[in-house]
This record gives sequence, structure tokens and C-alpha cells, in this order.
Amino acid sequence: MNLIPTKVTAKVMLTVLKTKKHSPKIMFAAGVVGVVTTVVTASRATLKGADILENHKLTKAGLEGIPFGVEYTKDDLVKDKALLITQTSLKLAKVYAPSVIIGVASIGLLTGAHVALTRRNAALTAALAAVDRAFNEYRGRVRESVGEERERELYRDVREEKITVTDANGKQKQVVAKVGHGGGKYTALYGPITPEGFPNPNWQELPEMNVLALRGIQRQMNDKLQINGFVFLNEVLNELDLPRTKMGQAVGWLKRSADGDGFIDFGIFEDKDADRLFKFASGREDEIWLDFNCQGDILDRI
Repeated sequence: MNLIPTKVTAKVMLTVLKTKKHSPKIMFAAGVVGVVTTVVTASRATLKGADILENHKLTKAGLEGIPFGVEYTKDDLVKDKALLITQTSLKLAKVYAPSVIIGVASIGLLTGAHVALTRRNAALTAALAAVDRAFNEYRGRVRESVGEERERELYRDVREEKITVTDANGKQKQVVAKVGHGGGKYTALYGPITPEGFPNPNWQELPEMNVLALRGIQRQMNDKLQINGFVFLNEVLNELDLPRTKMGQAVGWLKRSADGDGFIDFGIFEDKDADRLFKFASGREDEIWLDFNCQGDILDRI
């Protein structure tokens, strides 16, 4: 017979789950409070300890001032000094015990919070890798079904929209630009207007010059990869004068890696991309999608 109502059990379990979810924050906050408390109690204990040491000093001087004779020998003095040291040590330990206990507990709480967050980050990274692998496999099946070009159009969801831009003279005007509503994780639309609606400072009137500029930036970033051993996506976006992203702070390229290409590719200079690169270089299209070959999260692998 179940004596505890189901609603009560559910509420208790939900409370336990919420507490477990926020346990790193709780442990961290408690650890910080514990560190502060340790400092305060240790300061108070130091004041008491000073009195204990002063009494120790006076008592020791009194023992050493007793003249040796039949009733009080040198051996008695040695024993009394040892006893005095033991008593003083116990008094100091008693005074400093709360500070030590709170300090050890605080370190344990801070360490526990760090371990819990590290485990959760590892689980999230593994989950992201699984989702990424499944999504890439799905895109491959779609490409086989409808063709690569059509799949790319669906994936990037590019539409023509009217946006307001500010020219060099500070005047605002409306222009028609292709705006990507999709694009995926490691892609960016490069054109005369940035995704934020501002003129691209790297943009040249001659389409061929834009292709040369992109090649130059790609080469520059690869040189940086060889020198530093790693490059983050935000570093590349910054060179292209494109808006940086939160994800770009962690994903990028490693010079030496078993699961990467070992070089930075903008995804427009391969043979399979020759048609869209030709349209961009000839001026038939004003924008081109850059598809970066990022290796994923490299922050924890550097």
C-alpha cells in the first residue's frame, strides 16, 4: 500500500531534480561564502592565538627561571617544556580548527562545482558531435535525392529583401540584397552589403578583385594557422569584416589533427564550386556563400 500520495512524491522528485540541475551554482556560491568565512574566522583566531603564544612565552620563561635542585632537576624542566608545547599546540589547534574545517569544505565545494561543470560540458560536446554527424548524414541523403545545387538552396534559404543601408556620406537608402535565413553552422554570405546592413569595406567594384581578395585572406589565415597552430572562426570573420558569432569563439582549425584537413578552406575554390565562383567572378552574382571547413570545437583541444 502506497502511504505517500503521488503528487507529493512528484513534487519531491522535481525539487531534487532542480537542486541537482543548479548544484554547480549552489556549490560555487557556498564555496565563495566559505572562503570569506575562512578568512574572517582565521583573522579572529590569529588574535586569540597571539594571546596563547604570549602566555606560552611567559610560562616558558617562568620554568626556565626555576633554580635546579633536589626537588626540581634539569629532566623536570625538559618534561615541563614538552608538556607546555603540547598544551599550547592543542589550544592553537582548537582556535584554528573552525577556520581549517570551513576552508577544506569550501575548497571541496569549489572543486565539486568545477568537476560537475566539466562533466556536463563533456556530455554536451559528445551530444553536439552526435547531432552534427547525424545532420551531415541527413544532408548527404538529401543531396543524393534532389541534387547538390537544390539542396544548397534549401539549406541556405536565401531570399531577396529590401534593407536600409548608410552610404559613405551618411545618407540612408534602400537597396535590394540577398539575405540568408539559413546557411548552416560554418557559412557566411559575402557581398557588397554585410549581414548587418553596412557596406563591406573589403568590397571592390571589379568582381575579379573580390575573388583575389578572398584568396589573399584565405592564404593569410592559412599562414597564421601554420605559425600559431590554431585559428578560430571569429578571426577569419574579422578579416572578412563579417560579424563575429558566439560559436566562432570556440570553433575553428588546428594545424595538427586526426579529424581535420589541416588547412583553412573558404569552400569556393574547389572544382565542384567552379560554376558559382565563375558567376561571382564575372559579376553575374553579387554575393557568394563561403562554406568554411571548420573542424568543430577546438577550444578544449588546443
